[in-house]
Amino acid sequence: MKTRAPDPASVAVTWFPTRGEAKPLKIDEIRAQSRSRSGILWIDCTDPTQLNQILKQLPLDEFSGQNIRKQGGRTKLTVSGGVYQVPVFDCRLEKDSLRSEEITIAFTARWVLTVRLSPHKTNPFPIERVGQIFTIQRTSHRSSSTGLLLWSILDTLMDRYFMVTTDVDDELDDCEELLLDDTAQSTGRAAARESRRQSLKLFALGKALIRFRRSALPLRDVVSTIVRQEIPFIDKTVRVHFQDVADHILRINDFVESQRDVVTGLRDAELALTSNRLSLVQQKIAAWGSLFLIATLITGVLGMNFRDQPNLSWGSGFLVTASLILIICTPLYVFFRRREWV
Repeated sequence: MKTRAPDPASVAVTWFPTRGEAKPLKIDEIRAQSRSRSGILWIDCTDPTQLNQILKQLPLDEFSGQNIRKQGGRTKLTVSGGVYQVPVFDCRLEKDSLRSEEITIAFTARWVLTVRLSPHKTNPFPIERVGQIFTIQRTSHRSSSTGLLLWSILDTLMDRYFMVTTDVDDELDDCEELLLDDTAQSTGRAAARESRRQSLKLFALGKALIRFRRSALPLRDVVSTIVRQEIPFIDKTVRVHFQDVADHILRINDFVESQRDVVTGLRDAELALTSNRLSLVQQKIAAWGSLFLIATLITGVLGMNFRDQPNLSWGSGFLVTASLILIICTPLYVFFRRREWV
């Protein structure tokens, strides 16, 4: 059985010298270039069939190699054999649900490896933007360092997180407008279907916010580790950028908490409106029941089965009975109509 050749674009190996233009490399050149004492090497892999070959070219111990291959870990900075590793999650909102892509980042002072084995089919993580930001920063700092590249990745990730909060805000605004729309406060089947759809949407948004918070908030500890100077090869000038990332994470956490409060408020408002609709239905049932009760009472009395019943020989009895029902029920109907009970 023939195996499909991997897509060349699925593995990108780039050498960034201390100064000068970046240079693309092949996979078999990783081993020699990763030992260079000037510049840094960046390997971006999205092909699982090529991952083992890449790992064999890098100076990794068994523990680090297993962690890079493993998917589904939580965001936590670990170090083994001088290799730092952290899995992060690129999130996006699709149809009221949160989709996430795990990005494993392994780095040393000389090279950075990003592994994306489950990229989004639509709107994937903009890895090209990371390269653009890094190129601008290395030109500004006049040097290439792991810290700058790592910050470029996290800064792009923060932009993606802010996009999620913006999408959630838009969805909540739509829910609020629909919930407060006077034309939607009917009691028919369409209103019932719309209310059910609204409930499911709010439930999905609340669940998405919980997942988003679990993906974004642990990154705060990772950035705090860098800011506290616990990674020796990230210098002071670059750590200032990571402080900005830490502030972004706190803002995202505040956004998520406020949005969860909005979801809770909308759920309470929806329950109140549902209770109001139920009260309206009960009012209508009670009003129509009162009207029919009067007619039933009159026809029931006159319809009793005994020998001397006057209506048996009364030619105009039906018209008189019907008129009596109309005379009594009409004012009552008008009263209910003015109160919008019928």
